[in-house]
Amino acid sequence: QAVDTSVDASDPYPVSPIGHEWVYDKTPVFKFTELSGAIKYKIEVWNILTDSLVYTYKGAPNCNDAGLCKLVPLTALKNYDITNTKGWYKWRVKAKIGGFWQVDYSPYEYFYVLSEGFVSTFTTDARKWLQSYGDWFVTSTGYLKTKGVPGYYSSVVHKEAFNDSYIYYAYEVKMKRKEASFLGSNRVIVAGAPGITPENGWTQGYEFYYYDDGYYELLRRSGDTVAEVLCVGTDAALVNAYDWNKLTVWKNYPWLTTWINKVQVCDIYIGDDAEVLMGGYVGIMEYGYPDNSFLVD
Repeated sequence: QAVDTSVDASDPYPVSPIGHEWVYDKTPVFKFTELSGAIKYKIEVWNILTDSLVYTYKGAPNCNDAGLCKLVPLTALKNYDITNTKGWYKWRVKAKIGGFWQVDYSPYEYFYVLSEGFVSTFTTDARKWLQSYGDWFVTSTGYLKTKGVPGYYSSVVHKEAFNDSYIYYAYEVKMKRKEASFLGSNRVIVAGAPGITPENGWTQGYEFYYYDDGYYELLRRSGDTVAEVLCVGTDAALVNAYDWNKLTVWKNYPWLTTWINKVQVCDIYIGDDAEVLMGGYVGIMEYGYPDNSFLVD
C-alpha cells in the first residue's frame, strides 16, 4: 500500500494500556495520541509468549478535545494462565493521513489480560482447572471429585491468574469428604503457585483448611515448605462433619480474612510479603487417606 515518508511518526503513540499494565477486560480500550488530520488508525496486537500476531484492527478515530483517541477492537483476547502461552501482549499504532499510512508504527507497549473472576460449575468449565497432583474428575452429578493419594496432597489449580499483589478478591469453595478419618484435611489456596513435589503441596501461597473434627489452620507456604502458621483453632460446632462445608478467603491486602460456613475465624495482617503475594493462582487441595473420597460442589 502507498505510503508518504514525510508523515511525522511522533504521533500517534500509545497511552493505555502501557507499562506491563494489568487489564481485566478481554476487549480492552486502546488509547493513543491524536495525529492532526488523520482519518484512520491501525493497531497491531501481538502475543508475546508465542511471538505471533493476534490481530490487526483499523478504524476511524474517536478522539476528544485533549488530543487522545481510542479504538475498541471486538476480538476477545485470552487471559494470562498457568500454561504460559497467552495473556501477555504488546501493541502498537499508526495513522493514515492524506491518503497514506505512516511508514512506521509507534513503539510497542505491553500489557497483561488477567481474570476478572469466575464462578465454576465444573460441568461447563472443567478445562479451566488443571490437575497439580492426583486424579480429579467430574461426577455425573456435577461435582469435582478425587479419591486422593494416601499420604500425599492432591490438588487442582484454576488456570487463570490473579497476579497483582494489591488486587482484592474473595475465594469461596464448598467441599466435603467421605467419612474415613479425622486425619484428612480439606484445603483452599490463594496467592499460590503449584509445586512439583506432591508430598509438600504448593511452592508458595496461603492455605486455609479444616479437619472434620473442627480443627482449622491458616498457613503460609514458601519454597515448598510451611514457612509460618498464621492462625489456628478448634471448634467442632463450625464444621458439618463429613458433610458440606464452605471455606471463604478474602485477600483484602494487607489483610487475609477467612470464614468457615460464614463464621469468621481468622483476620491476619500479612503486610507486604512480596514473595507470596505475587503468587497468582487459586486452588483446591486435600490430604489423602485410604478409603478417601473428596468432593467439591
